Amino acid sequence: MKRTKQAFHRQFLSMTVIAAIASLSACEKHEEPKTAASSSATASAVAATTTAAKPAVKTYDGPFGLAMGISDKEIHEIFGFTNTAEATHVYTGTPPKLGPGFTKYYVIATPVAGVCRIRAIKVINSVNDRGDQLKEEADNLASLMEEKYGKPSGKYNSIANDIYRRNPQYWMLGLKEKSVVYGYDWEKGKNTAALPNNIDSIDITVTGYSLDSGSVGVTYDMTNFKECEKEYKKAKASNL
Repeated sequence: MKRTKQAFHRQFLSMTVIAAIASLSACEKHEEPKTAASSSATASAVAATTTAAKPAVKTYDGPFGLAMGISDKEIHEIFGFTNTAEATHVYTGTPPKLGPGFTKYYVIATPVAGVCRIRAIKVINSVNDRGDQLKEEADNLASLMEEKYGKPSGKYNSIANDIYRRNPQYWMLGLKEKSVVYGYDWEKGKNTAALPNNIDSIDITVTGYSLDSGSVGVTYDMTNFKECEKEYKKAKASNL
C-alpha cells in the first residue's frame, strides 16, 4: 500500500494527549513496639498478600509486548489502556514492555479487527531552531530499529516550502506547519526483509509542537489496518 508521508500523521498527531497518572501509597505505620520476630512475620505476610494480589503480566511477541488483533476489551481490561475522549478506537496506556525513552503509548483497536496500529512517542523540549535534537533522536531510534528489522526502506527529509530550504533556522517553524517532513520507514516489498509479528510497515516520524519542542514517534501498522479503517468508516456511516 503506497502512502504519502503526511498519512503518517493521521489520527495520532491531531489528537490531544490525555495522560492518566496513578499514584499509589502503602505507608501504613504502627505505633506499638514490635519484636524482631513479629516484624519479620508481618513483613512476610504483607509480601505474600502483595504477591498474591498482583496479576501476572501478559505479553505478546509484537512491539512493546503487544500484538495484532488484541481485542479492544482486552486492551482495556487486561492491559489497562483507556479510550481517549478525542479519537474513537484510540487507546492510551502503558504496555508490558517499554521502549527506550518513550513517554506515551497508543493503540488503535476496533471491536472486530482488534489492535491494528501501535505507536509510541518521546517528547523533547528545548529544541533549537534547526530541530537538531529531534533529528538526532530520530536518527538514533532508526539505528536501534535497524538492529531488529534491518535497514529502512527509506529516509525522508523533505521541505515543501522553499523559504525553509533557504533559511534552515526556520526548520522548526516549517515542521510545525507540516511543510517539513523528517523520518524513516520500513515497508514490505520495498528493500525491506519480511517484517515479523504481522507488522505491515514501520514509520519513524518527527512532529513539531511549538518552535522549541516536539516529539519523535514510531508507528507500527499491522496487516489488519485496512480492516480497522473499514470498521471505522462503517461505524461513522451508520449514523447518517
